[in-house]
Amino acid sequence: MDRIKLLCVTAGGLGLLKPGPGTWGSLPPVALALGLVLCGAGEVLLWAMLALCLLTSQLCLSLTPWAEAHFDCTDPGAMVLDEVAGMALTL
Repeated sequence: MDRIKLLCVTAGGLGLLKPGPGTWGSLPPVALALGLVLCGAGEVLLWAMLALCLLTSQLCLSLTPWAEAHFDCTDPGAMVLDEVAGMALTL
């Protein structure tokens, strides 16, 4: 279960990459948006980004206490769910 939580809070491990884990963490919404547009499904882009934003925001709120305990600090840099949510909102 801890492995699944770690994969969630680090956006599949992107938050563990250096340098700039937050920058790496902002890539999944960009990749999803690009994939939707290139596949001709651009009309669902708004709804996909809204769903991703809501999902990652909820996960961020519920997994933050676990992540802070796991990384033994407040606002751990490897936790990039907020970057995923923020980029999805922006797109």
